[in-house]
Amino acid sequence: MILRESSIVITGAGGNLGSALVEFFQAKVESVWAIDRDAKSLDKFDYPNVHPVICDLCSLIDIDRAFSENEGMSSSNVLVNNAGMIYNEPLINLLNREDIRHSTEAWHKTIDLNLNALFYVSRAYAGIRVKSRKPGLIVNISSISANGNIGQSAYSASKAAVEALTKTWSKELGMLKIRTNAVAPGFIDTKSTRANLSDAVIDRYKKSIPLKRLGTADEYAKTIQFLIENDYLNGAIIPVDGGMVI
Repeated sequence: MILRESSIVITGAGGNLGSALVEFFQAKVESVWAIDRDAKSLDKFDYPNVHPVICDLCSLIDIDRAFSENEGMSSSNVLVNNAGMIYNEPLINLLNREDIRHSTEAWHKTIDLNLNALFYVSRAYAGIRVKSRKPGLIVNISSISANGNIGQSAYSASKAAVEALTKTWSKELGMLKIRTNAVAPGFIDTKSTRANLSDAVIDRYKKSIPLKRLGTADEYAKTIQFLIENDYLNGAIIPVDGGMVI
C-alpha cells in the first residue's frame, strides 16, 4: 500500500498510544478516522484530515452506525485495532480478604474490550471491504503478555486470542485481498504503563529487557507503518519488545 494514499481507522484513538498513532499518521496519510467512546479525548485533534468518531466499540449497533454514517471511514483501506485495556489480577489473591478469586466482572470487561470489540469492528470492516472488492489491511494489537504473564489472566488470554484471530483471518481474508497482521508490544513508555506499574516494577522490567529501556510510541507507530507498506506481510505477529521474553 502507498502510505500517502491510505486512509486509516484507529480505534481507541483517545488513549495514550491511540493519540500517538493519530499524531504520527496524520502527517503521512490522506485521512485518519479516530474512534473513541470518550468524546472529550478526541477534542485535542485539530487537523483537517483527522475525523473524530464517537463510538462504543462493545456495541454492534454503535459500530454499524459509525460505518454507515461516515462514508470516508467505510472506504478506509487500513484498520488499526488499537483499543484495549491493561488489567492486572492473579487468579487467586490471598491478600484479598473479601474474595481471593479473580473478579469475574473484571474478566468480562477485559475480554469485552480487548477481544470482543476487536472482533466486532473487524467483522464490520472486512464485510465492507469484501463487498467493495477492494484490498485492505487489518492490524491487530497484541502484547508480549500473549505468551502468558503472571498476574494477567484476563489480559494474557485476550491477547493470545487476538493472535489466534490474526492467524485465522490472514488465511480466510488473504484470498480476498485483505491482509491481517499484528503488533505485539512489550513495555511502551506511556502514561498508562506508568499508571499500571510502579517505578520499582518498571526498573525491574528494564533490567530484563536486552536493550535496557522501554519502547517509545514512535517505535510502535513505525512498526504499523511497516505493515502498511509491505504488501507481502500477512499473518505476521511482530514483537516490539526490545528482545524481552516473558
